[in-house]
Amino acid sequence: MLKKLLSIAWNYKKLLLTSFISRVIARFGSIAMLALSGMWLGRLINGQPISLGRICLILGAIAIIKAFARYLEQVSGHGAAFQIQSDLRYQIYRVLEGRSPDSIGDIGYGEFVSRTVADAERIEVFFAHTLVPLSAALVLVFVIMAFCCLWVHPMIGLLMALYLSFVGLGIPLFLHRVRMKQNRESRAIFGRLQEGVSDYVQGLAEAQAWASSDRLKARMHDEQTRLDQSNRRIFRLGTKQDILSDSLIMAGLIGLVVVLVLIQPIEALGTYGAVAFYLAAFAPFLELTRIFQDLPSALAACERLFALVPAEDFAKMGAPLSDENTGDAPEETLASSDAEAARPAMLRVKQPSAPVDRLVAEGLYYSYDEAASGGDSHAGEILGGRSLSVSRGEYLLISGKSGSGKSTLAKLLASIIMPAAGSLALHGKNGVLLSLGAGEQAATVATRESAAATATAAATATETESKRRLWWEHVSYVPQKGVILPASLRTNLEMGVPQEEAALMEALELVELKTWFEALPDGLDTELGLMGSRVSGGEAQRITLARVLLRKTPVYVLDEAYAALDEATEIRVRKNLEPFMRNRIVIEVAHNHSGLGIHQSLCLDLV
Repeated sequence: MLKKLLSIAWNYKKLLLTSFISRVIARFGSIAMLALSGMWLGRLINGQPISLGRICLILGAIAIIKAFARYLEQVSGHGAAFQIQSDLRYQIYRVLEGRSPDSIGDIGYGEFVSRTVADAERIEVFFAHTLVPLSAALVLVFVIMAFCCLWVHPMIGLLMALYLSFVGLGIPLFLHRVRMKQNRESRAIFGRLQEGVSDYVQGLAEAQAWASSDRLKARMHDEQTRLDQSNRRIFRLGTKQDILSDSLIMAGLIGLVVVLVLIQPIEALGTYGAVAFYLAAFAPFLELTRIFQDLPSALAACERLFALVPAEDFAKMGAPLSDENTGDAPEETLASSDAEAARPAMLRVKQPSAPVDRLVAEGLYYSYDEAASGGDSHAGEILGGRSLSVSRGEYLLISGKSGSGKSTLAKLLASIIMPAAGSLALHGKNGVLLSLGAGEQAATVATRESAAATATAAATATETESKRRLWWEHVSYVPQKGVILPASLRTNLEMGVPQEEAALMEALELVELKTWFEALPDGLDTELGLMGSRVSGGEAQRITLARVLLRKTPVYVLDEAYAALDEATEIRVRKNLEPFMRNRIVIEVAHNHSGLGIHQSLCLDLV
């Protein structure tokens, strides 16, 4: 685990090295001031002359250097911390965005949030507040001991090094395994507690209807009790270690004085110097004991996060962000058009310079049991090698009984999930513009768990990720249950892509939400509440539909996108969207066929 973390830290070596050097200089300044003070005190006691002006000049110069080094340490250290935190969260989002939801594993929403937020923040603490202080403390200790050997007495320096190494390193390392076990338990309980709270909030209405609120709250109370007990055990162990370490350090100081008295000949000056050096080593060794107390918590957080997002996916953290190549394309490519700036507000989105004329799927298989079956792509297959082709201007209706794979097929066509076998392609007039295949899914997911991702597999994964991102830019997907963020209507429509207000209003009008919008107290800035609690099911579905209309992509995949609407509203919305959809590729999953007469041109029945 440490090796993986250090490989990530290497990407930020300049900032971390600057922080490390500055910290060493600042700490060594404090040590020098203490040691020189001890030396001058010894001279004063022995009646030797000292120059007060010289002392003030030297201490003043050291203080200035120390202050500058401390400032540089803070700037570079916090700079590294903020950069790592930003890149870490970006990379987590980037990796999970490119993975199929079912490949994440059998964890709840709360546990997922705990790992991607709380554990990620704990890893940032390791890089910013553990790695540099630990390295600096180790270097300072050995520098102090070396000076003590040269200046005071070799035997005294050796004894001090061995004794303080035992206190500062031996005891923490001896307790490391116990600490790791306790911190793993604590992080796991914390994740379960967050999962319980999240599940309770999302299912509050059902819990109240079934009178199960008390049982759910009792379960969370039990988890909270276990978490408190686990944290108390960690705290007690840390307190005992602190008492033991502090007692041993003080006992060492007493023992040092006794040894200095017994060993002859040692001048009084040497005695004061040795005591000063020992006191100077006191602070770095205390830092070591504190750091080793925090280290197990960081490592436990790393284990939980890397179980979700493999460490190899963080290999490029710290590198400049750039758009990867999208692979070879014959003659035509998918790219931004130079004429975009001249488009109306609603149409100012990324469009293909070469029009997408056809979407083709060949031999599609999918298995939800692939991960559980050890990578056997034929376990629990559905779709049975389904193939289809939809051209621009055509509207494909996918129907079938429940469980026949309609929604799975829609997710495959939108590249939300990847097939176990088969391929997808967007065609232009002169050939294939972009293709995705099952073999590439193997490179992005399966090989992550094998042989630590070879260079070839890593390159393939990067290429596949780029292709999927480009696919998403040209294929819009409306799920059965669209997510309404706990934010304003504007935020829910824009989804991170700023839009002009005229475009937002046009989208709302197309989905028959203009009258509803006019009644909102704060217009586009009206908050929609937690999980869309302030909007109805039909309003939420139309907001989701308006959101994708703003993207103006050449392909639309709709999964029960009108299921929450009454028949009259559905017919009006479909009529509004008919000109919008006319020259596009539209694929819709629908149980209810009402209102489809104005669109339907193809039908695929899954049985």
